[in-house]
Amino acid sequence: MPIDPILKAPLSRRTLSLVTVAMGLSACGGGSDEPTPTSELPQITEHPADVTASAGESATFRVKVNSSGPVSYQWLRNGASLDGATTSELSLASIETTDSGSSFSVRVTNAAGSVQSNAATLLVHPRGGEEGIALASGTLGALGRSRTVIGFSKSGDLFVWERAARQLTRVTTEGQIIPLQGALQALKLDVSWKVAVLEHPDGNLYVTETYLAPSGQINTEHGGGGKLHRISADGSHAVLYQAVISFGESPAGKLTPIGVAQGPSGNICTLHFNSPTLYKIPTTVTQTTPTKFADLLVEPFEQLAIVLRYTVSLSLTSTSSGKIFASSTAGQSASGIAPVKRYDAFDYEISSDGTRTPIKFGATSAYDLIAHGEYVYALVKNEQGYMCLVRRSPEGSMQLIAGGSGSATKPGPLPGGLGNWVRLAGVTPEGRIILGDLALDETGEYLQYFVVTPPAI
Repeated sequence: MPIDPILKAPLSRRTLSLVTVAMGLSACGGGSDEPTPTSELPQITEHPADVTASAGESATFRVKVNSSGPVSYQWLRNGASLDGATTSELSLASIETTDSGSSFSVRVTNAAGSVQSNAATLLVHPRGGEEGIALASGTLGALGRSRTVIGFSKSGDLFVWERAARQLTRVTTEGQIIPLQGALQALKLDVSWKVAVLEHPDGNLYVTETYLAPSGQINTEHGGGGKLHRISADGSHAVLYQAVISFGESPAGKLTPIGVAQGPSGNICTLHFNSPTLYKIPTTVTQTTPTKFADLLVEPFEQLAIVLRYTVSLSLTSTSSGKIFASSTAGQSASGIAPVKRYDAFDYEISSDGTRTPIKFGATSAYDLIAHGEYVYALVKNEQGYMCLVRRSPEGSMQLIAGGSGSATKPGPLPGGLGNWVRLAGVTPEGRIILGDLALDETGEYLQYFVVTPPAI
């Protein structure tokens, strides 16, 4: 019997020939009768968005997809499948504050396989939460624009920045001015743009001054420098760090410090406004060189001309155990006067070794941060663009405390929403949050104060 030419060929040629035959059969309709499966995974064109609602209301999450074939849906809460949640919308009826902080995502499947959406967060406003906001009265309510509250002592005294007198003072809740610390009546300040104070567990006060750039703008590559003061329990004063940056001078090696927080190993941490980068400074050495602790931009800015860099907002805080939280939105433009064309926004928890862990307080990065014990409060905007005050637990769950609706503009928090011009002025020892209603003239002065009483923890 004659030998088939395919069988006489070398193995590699035999394989090729058999493949060719198979392809021919397929083209002629031979082979398997099974339908060709969908070749592409589903494409999620609109991921679920964060939802803010009040207790007792409903909340709805949605997803939109493109697919060349039929799809199925499975919603997940905190990574676990929800029974019966198998459509493109997930509706939750009568939500409660215990639901706040939960994350919701959806798995979309077609014949080619499955994809999973980004997770969206549910923030639940307590019933009657807005009733916990009141216009400040007494000593706090009597402060004028030129006297700015920048924090509270552990005993409840107010730390007041006397702008006209260029000094930091301590005022009791009864309105009496008392020594700032020990024998020191007041701390003399330079002409500053921002002032922050930390009452440290070591008994000392640490104060940062942030200078305006000589050009008259803080949001340039050339911040104006600043100071870090230490005031000991007996009132003795030392300057731990100082820098003055001229307009034409390269700022390399010099900081524009903004904010102050308790750092690891007894150090103090501050943010460099122009980077933004977190630095640590030892508390026992005067006129020391700060050490970079964490570079907070995932993608550092390009090295551009001095007026092309902008920091929109920057905030720093630390919990009683020394956990550091930092937040910023920074941008750069193609020219000194052009609109910002790129933003880098971050919210981070920073460990004792400088490791960054991304976190999410809301739909935007936080405008302001402040800690009380192990809880962190943040001012953020929700998906509708309204300012919210949220609280983050030590475990990472989020709770909406106030805001999230009403007017996004002036006037301030009452009535209705918080408005977009409030900032965190401080937190009292018992945990009440003080909001300052910013003047719109870029002075950083507060027109009035509001007191927020959060729900019990």
